[in-house]
Amino acid sequence: MPSKILNYIPSRAKSSCNVEIDIQGHYESRIYTTGSTVQGIVKITSQRKTAIQSIQVDFRGTASTRQAFQYGTPFTTHTFMHIPIPISEDLLSAGHVLQAGESHSIPFIFEIPSNLSSNACNHQNTAARERHLLPPPSLGSWMKSDLTDGSTYVDYAIRARLVLGNEGCAEEKFVDQNISIKVIPMFPEQPPINISSFNSQYYLSQTKTIRRNLVGAKEGILRVSTTQPRPMTLNLDHLQASDSQLAIDIEYIPLSTRRTPPEIRIKSAVIETVTSFSLGRVGYLPDHDDTLSSTISGVAPWVASHPLLLQGVRQVNWEKFTDISPLAEPERRASEPIQVVPDSARTQTPPSTTRISIDKDYSQSEALIYKATMSQSFMLPTEKLLFLPTFHSCMVSRTYRIRITLATRAHGTTISLVVPFQITSEGRNNAYDPILPVYYDSDSVSRESPPPYSR
Repeated sequence: MPSKILNYIPSRAKSSCNVEIDIQGHYESRIYTTGSTVQGIVKITSQRKTAIQSIQVDFRGTASTRQAFQYGTPFTTHTFMHIPIPISEDLLSAGHVLQAGESHSIPFIFEIPSNLSSNACNHQNTAARERHLLPPPSLGSWMKSDLTDGSTYVDYAIRARLVLGNEGCAEEKFVDQNISIKVIPMFPEQPPINISSFNSQYYLSQTKTIRRNLVGAKEGILRVSTTQPRPMTLNLDHLQASDSQLAIDIEYIPLSTRRTPPEIRIKSAVIETVTSFSLGRVGYLPDHDDTLSSTISGVAPWVASHPLLLQGVRQVNWEKFTDISPLAEPERRASEPIQVVPDSARTQTPPSTTRISIDKDYSQSEALIYKATMSQSFMLPTEKLLFLPTFHSCMVSRTYRIRITLATRAHGTTISLVVPFQITSEGRNNAYDPILPVYYDSDSVSRESPPPYSR
């Protein structure tokens, strides 16, 4: 499996030189989060006399990507976190020579940081840099599918390296040992995305004309809109997400004597998982901005779609109101232009060549509008899938959006909305009393959460 490339680097030296890493309380499925400590011992042994130059122990975070669907091509790797520990000369053998049968144990303790070093991202876009300085979650190595395509990995590992002298083991220069750990940092809730009129990724409102049949007369105007639902929170103990709710506002303006609003049902509701990755560093947030195409920007979005688990499908209960204002102009994403007649024109006899389908008695005093709100609760299909928190880094981003389609009648008009969706992680409270110093990056930034995204 490709993940093994990241999780383990086999020793290139002969068996006479050996490096072992033992992490206290570690097991393969254990999840570390912000504030968790990684504590253990590196043990170095040699079966014969060996000259060494240095011993290195560090905690690394790397993001690796390659061209989509180009399996077998090399990965491009960005080290976004590097926390070394100083090795005292007292731990090294006299003359930097390991005698046969001699062993050394080097203790270490690291803490999962809440923020990365300020050197981890040098983008000028303030909003992007704020997000990029939050550690990303592990990606591509989970037992459940984390909805990647094998072209993207985020790995955290404890690495121990023994750099050999000129008379080291055979002709080898160093001995490496890595142990990867799974990390899901804390990701607090962020403000809703400010969707500009130029962002074509989302459709928070739609307007369509309802007809009796494909080429029949117009019966009314249907407007559907929604807002971004509350985020879901990922539980780190069971990797389950909380539920959420989508509120859909519906308006129907009849244009004929048949003023009964149509029957509306949810035809489909899916969550789209978008993993955006690049071979280089990207200085914008893919879900916030309507960017250039992937062939120009170099960002390859991998989209996976899965049905939402709807909880108690709601019925639409219409309320009738008197409309005393002129019909609003159709919204930007209306499926077709709608001819709107101002109030002053409604009191006049309409020309015989316009609005023939509208009843002549349809005056301002009789104009009606039907309104309803559909509140639909939903959950994510987490039995076999892992929905990681929403995050952004220099090379990889994970975002979500909900696509919900409403239909009128059995085979009538359909209307779709696409809404950004956020998944957060609360982390855990980690109480510990370390007996060793905890090592951080010497240039780490403030541990406070970044300010909200603003354009």
